Amino acid sequence: MDKAELSIEDFYDKSRRSFTLLRRKARISTASAGPDEAEIGRRLRLLIHADDALRLDFIRRATTGSLNVSELSERDRRRLLMLVCVLLGRAAANDLSESYNKILAHPAICEELISLTDLLKENIAHAPSQYAIAPEVPLELHTRYSMLEIASAFSLVGKRELMRPKEGVRFDKVTNCNMIFITIHKNEKDYASTAMYRDYAINAHLFHWQSQNNTKSDSMSGRRHTHHKTLGITPLLFVRTAKKTDYGLTMPYQFLGPASYQSHEGEQPMSIIWKMKYPIPADIVRNMRLAA
Repeated sequence: MDKAELSIEDFYDKSRRSFTLLRRKARISTASAGPDEAEIGRRLRLLIHADDALRLDFIRRATTGSLNVSELSERDRRRLLMLVCVLLGRAAANDLSESYNKILAHPAICEELISLTDLLKENIAHAPSQYAIAPEVPLELHTRYSMLEIASAFSLVGKRELMRPKEGVRFDKVTNCNMIFITIHKNEKDYASTAMYRDYAINAHLFHWQSQNNTKSDSMSGRRHTHHKTLGITPLLFVRTAKKTDYGLTMPYQFLGPASYQSHEGEQPMSIIWKMKYPIPADIVRNMRLAA
């Protein structure tokens, strides 16, 4: 990619193909193909936002075939769930061992994943922190995740597949976390006029967010915001600048970490000021302000 002067995004987003497929078309010696190589190869582009060093190390280890699924810690089991659901779809959550074996049945794709993780590690912008939502939840502060990856990290698995959380707010009873999903720039084509909330970073420590239109301060959902400390709830902010990337893919969320309620005005919607436990890095604040 360096010789072709292509970024990772240019190659995977624009071509919507894998480097493995390109090698085969050029008749370059390549590891054997698995039964679903083309489809899995197209889904590699869903990983190119990954900037979590620990996760990238885990993906590299997983693709060498060295994992014993039954012996994984819960945190690593969820990391594997993230990977198989990205590459195979939400139904892959139904049988983690079987899904992992399906990926290993594609040696060329596994080799490409190793190269891809090496490239992605070169682009990591933020140093890892010591913050953990819970020992079993593998999300790192100030790194990016798709909604599917967040659902995997919280192990939101239904009867037959990974659940699909909606945008807005999702309360997780297991961890007692209130996940708040925020899109800064809202395109009128994607959002109804009643959902054009004003969300923005005031500075590195404070964030202005408007709740959903039906939220009252004295409702349970409202109290989870205003009385979260009394209720033992941790608000978590996940923020993206827009719904779509420049290449038309769904934009991942940046995990800004835990926040605490400072004040609010009005209701339906409530305009809430959150104080971040960890300052938002300057580059993220700048990108959010440019999108507002």
